[in-house]
Amino acid sequence: MPEAPGTAFALILAGGRGERLWPLSRDSHPKQFLKIGGDRSLLAQTVARTLPLVGTPDRVLVITRREIERQAKAHSGDARVLAEPLGRNTAPAILLGLKFALALDPEPLLLVFPSDHLVSPQEAFLETLRQGMRAAREGYLVTFGIPPDRPETGYGYIEAGPRVETLGDPPVYQVQRFHEKPDRERAEAYLRQGNFYWNSGMFVFHGPTLLAEFRQHQPAMYRAFEALDPEDPASLEAFYRAMPDLSIDYAILEKSRRIRMVRATFQWEDVGSLDAFVRILPQSDGNWVQGLVAALESKDNVVVAEGQGLVALYGVHDLIVVHTPEVTLVLPRGMGQKVKDLVKRLKADPQLKRFTE
Repeated sequence: MPEAPGTAFALILAGGRGERLWPLSRDSHPKQFLKIGGDRSLLAQTVARTLPLVGTPDRVLVITRREIERQAKAHSGDARVLAEPLGRNTAPAILLGLKFALALDPEPLLLVFPSDHLVSPQEAFLETLRQGMRAAREGYLVTFGIPPDRPETGYGYIEAGPRVETLGDPPVYQVQRFHEKPDRERAEAYLRQGNFYWNSGMFVFHGPTLLAEFRQHQPAMYRAFEALDPEDPASLEAFYRAMPDLSIDYAILEKSRRIRMVRATFQWEDVGSLDAFVRILPQSDGNWVQGLVAALESKDNVVVAEGQGLVALYGVHDLIVVHTPEVTLVLPRGMGQKVKDLVKRLKADPQLKRFTE
């Protein structure tokens, strides 16, 4: 049955591999299925978080990889799960979600969320998102900026322009520019300047507005979208084979003049690397620990022990130690973003590749 015009739909992107959280996260069990910051997986937390915004689970679409489709369904409750035939970044996935929404409502609001973030408190999250929905209904493409509290080099940034006074609170701003992950010096400058925000990867799009932007800025993708029948496997395959590997940021947001940013009022953590565990795990004797850990004369270490084994430390500082039944990883704190390079090296070695799968 068609929805009333302006119905909100949630699109949760759950196809990532989470390589920076290796060995906790692996190809067959990526980080969106990990229980971090609660007793439910990150994906399950995301589905639950979005339900008050859309009303019913049938308006939640989870997009994932074919290889992990069964797991995604197990973590998604009554939401609809759709497996992509090929990995093509966020722009094609968002177009696919838009196709489903437009089949039910000619003017939907599409709320886009990564599946692997920690957000609290729920009330502030809903307040911020509802402000974004108000801005989107005025024909804008809306992103959400997180006020930075440190010179983070692992996130992209949004440079905010003048405030849109007519939209009230939480504050809504014009967007001057999107910035790639900076080096330390630039990150410190962004923090001092005060109008730079972390790019949360969350969006609200007015369906016809987003489609018009694709028609203008990505005409080939728009034509493929028009031909897509998501219920037909052959059509879905053809659509993905025609798609470039583009994020929504590169495809549309960096080109559009209709971007607005809502300043988030909630706490946010994307668990982008093992370094983030200092903001998630409880402290014990000066270390951040999970599992069975014994530490003597050792401080400021992040230690995760999975399974029944013990991790014992003596006289070490500022390390990350992750022990799983198959793998033990040790590296200095501050090097968590480099784990992806290590995983790439392991995948290139036929004898070691299995430890990443």
